[in-house]
Amino acid sequence: MTQLSTSPRTRIGGAIVTSAVVSAIALFALSCHRTTSGFFAAGGGAGGGAAGTIQNGGSTVEVTKPTSPIFGGKVVGAPGSVDVGETITLKMRPEKDLPAPLPAGFVALGPSVDITKNSGYNFLIPVTATLPYNAALLQAGDEPLAIYWDEVYGQWLPCGTISIDEVGHFISFSTIHCTSFIIVGAPGVTSALPSVDTGFVAGVDSMFHPNFGAYDNPGGSSIGIVLFADWYFKFKKASDGNALHDKYRQGDPNLFKDDVVAKELINRVFIASSQIWAAIWGMGSCPATSPTTGLEIINAMAISNMPQVMMIRGTAASGKKFASAVLVYKFDAGTGKFSIYDPNFPTEVVTLNYSTGSGFSNYSKAPAYPGTIDEYCYDALSSYLYPSQFEQYYDAAEQAFTNAGPSTSTSNIANTITFITIDVIAPLLDANDVATITDFNTPVTVSGHANSGAIKPKTLAYYINGGMKHKTPIDASGNFTFDIQQVDLPNAINALMMIATEDPRQEWNSHSGFRYISIKKQGVGFFSNLGFESCDFTSWTHESHTWQNSTPGSFNPEKSAIVNAGTDPIATTLQLPYAGTCCCRVNNSDNNYHISSVSQTAAVPNVANPQLQFYWAAVLEDPNHAPQDQPYMDIVVTDDTSSAILYQKHFFSNDPTYSGWIPFNGGSWKAIDWQVVFIDVTGAQGHSVTIKVTGADCALGGHGGYTYVDGDDTGVISAPPSIVTK
Repeated sequence: MTQLSTSPRTRIGGAIVTSAVVSAIALFALSCHRTTSGFFAAGGGAGGGAAGTIQNGGSTVEVTKPTSPIFGGKVVGAPGSVDVGETITLKMRPEKDLPAPLPAGFVALGPSVDITKNSGYNFLIPVTATLPYNAALLQAGDEPLAIYWDEVYGQWLPCGTISIDEVGHFISFSTIHCTSFIIVGAPGVTSALPSVDTGFVAGVDSMFHPNFGAYDNPGGSSIGIVLFADWYFKFKKASDGNALHDKYRQGDPNLFKDDVVAKELINRVFIASSQIWAAIWGMGSCPATSPTTGLEIINAMAISNMPQVMMIRGTAASGKKFASAVLVYKFDAGTGKFSIYDPNFPTEVVTLNYSTGSGFSNYSKAPAYPGTIDEYCYDALSSYLYPSQFEQYYDAAEQAFTNAGPSTSTSNIANTITFITIDVIAPLLDANDVATITDFNTPVTVSGHANSGAIKPKTLAYYINGGMKHKTPIDASGNFTFDIQQVDLPNAINALMMIATEDPRQEWNSHSGFRYISIKKQGVGFFSNLGFESCDFTSWTHESHTWQNSTPGSFNPEKSAIVNAGTDPIATTLQLPYAGTCCCRVNNSDNNYHISSVSQTAAVPNVANPQLQFYWAAVLEDPNHAPQDQPYMDIVVTDDTSSAILYQKHFFSNDPTYSGWIPFNGGSWKAIDWQVVFIDVTGAQGHSVTIKVTGADCALGGHGGYTYVDGDDTGVISAPPSIVTK
């Protein structure tokens, strides 16, 4: 992608005023809109447009009339933008009137442009629209921004910028839908960055359900989580009356594993956006990390008062790429930090340093990722889903995805939602919807039945490990069958998500049937009882000693224990366990020089792309001793065969190298919330690997400290070849 200019921009129009959250009154109209009053003062007018077709192989519709106010403007559909055999007629024309006044501080840099198409479907992957802008209306250092008019919610919202041609004065942006678009700017800005706060609060407006790969899909569903959280905060929180963090908690309110509604909601949004996510990754359409990326996010938050989606991309030591979606909701000009909701750490305020000179640095959760973070990329919500699509997901989740009666929202869908259900006949599933296979040489046959009710399903769309969409027909009796090749099942546990729909072009519809199952390969486990789900120390070595006597096991009775569901008695916001029903507490809160550890050694199995994933947290008393005398936690993962250290963390209480300490008991205790650890062990198949977790009192004997450790029972999570975590 073309790099954007790094010219500085500043505060836009003074104070940011929170927009009223508007309840949607209709499903989105993808094909057209009508304008309202609001004369475009800088000129423009009807005429001088273009028309053409967008086809599966890729095509362009371009304005070629030199006298047109949008001469050179075009829409480019990449291959795959529309379905095979589908042809969409697209028109673009300048408008005399704006759909609504622009936000304060912004001016139009060209006419409002109406882009329409003769199809009610979104583009399968975003098309690229390019429009000219009038640079004469800007001052030195100013840059354009593309925005669009959202007809359902009645607001201007930002588009995902692709590139800016500052010589020819064109801006390119992505969109999956059609409406009115306009290029705007904030003339006269200076080099002083603004502070922008959308009002989003981590732990309040974030989802309680974390980005947990073993129960959603390997590698996670971060894009589904952040897209829904973004939409709910902006467009539904006020009318719903609840913070998202408190919604969809079923069963034990302290555990996310039993929150089946949240799980299905996340996966439905993920399915609807995953193909676009994969296309954006594959096409390399995110700009590389640069100062301008931060400026785009600041301006987008300012114009919409809405958090913005950011993609974190990086490279593991093995050379494999990884990516994760996060939500940027605040910029503090005084500290030069963005505040970010990372769904891997749903209650934690994650920060990212930013300056117009050097761009991004010091992502506070970078050590938890499987390698070096290389890029921070911005893309708007509308590059994935049109905001009002979420009304259907919301309605369905309010009814727990069951045929429970009338819709509870004001969106214009049927008064009673009828849900298709999917029964899986083969392979045989256990009580947790896990199929265990022992034959690794033949295809896995999946067969079942889609129960239709009032809506007759015709197609089953299915996704393996969050990868590309496959389709198979559902016959007149509701039956389906398909084979999965072994090459498409590279993981110890593979995710299979299925959607039964009457319309394969919009399988995201809320009444479509949804089923998630896991396909597990028997005998490729890594660490045994990694998540302590036997609720004992089976397979682990555990001991306690003291600062004075370092001989392992020299202190009895030992201080570690298995912990069941609940909250920590000191760090009362720390939910236990992270996953499953049990976890391990290493050491405890009493004092008297104790040091405790648990450890286990295992061989890396010979599977493709092996990944080790586990979780830890710490609760340490803070007596303000010298660093070497403070209570501490320590975790080290070693490749015993090669003597390499794969992962190591050591923090003493209130260690300044960790930025996320949470105070308790008036600050006398400090906690680190659950940390997600991904370790790429590609190339270490057959090697012996050891995990050792330590928790310790202070060296002076008067203060306690302990560490928690939890994991997945499989111990190996291996993601699709191009993406480690999504």
